[in-house]
Amino acid sequence: MKIKTFLILILSIGLLSNCGYKVLDKSSLAKFNIVELNSTGDNKINFLIKNQLRNKITNNQEENEIIIDLKTVKTKNIKEKNINNQITKYEIIIVSTVKVNFINKNVSEIIQISSNGDYDVVSNQAETINNQDNLEKFLAEKISENILSRLIILINDL
Repeated sequence: MKIKTFLILILSIGLLSNCGYKVLDKSSLAKFNIVELNSTGDNKINFLIKNQLRNKITNNQEENEIIIDLKTVKTKNIKEKNINNQITKYEIIIVSTVKVNFINKNVSEIIQISSNGDYDVVSNQAETINNQDNLEKFLAEKISENILSRLIILINDL
């Protein structure tokens, strides 16, 4: 009896784990060509977002040419202090406003995306700066993925 239940359990786990679900690659859905990419605001964050967008868009379609105006604002706030009134954690908030102009369709849309995170302050200043840089890269990647997702939705709606 125990062997039958064990075999049924193993077979059901094997069948359920191989359901055939495959993560959809969004870059294959990105059927547009960025003709121009203008940016204002925080230069480092804009640079990271631009690189992420350009790396993820591989399909160029002449029918969906777009111009992107990117404006980012980075705010750095104190999140926590210890009992000695020393800063132990910072919070970074990045707000991006993206204006998308579809050249061939004479349509423009404005997308607003915000992302935030925090990082620890450690005794070594170089490590603290490294923590900040890693957080900024992560937040820029999240924003670029959101921009790409919204662009795909906008293009499919047109």
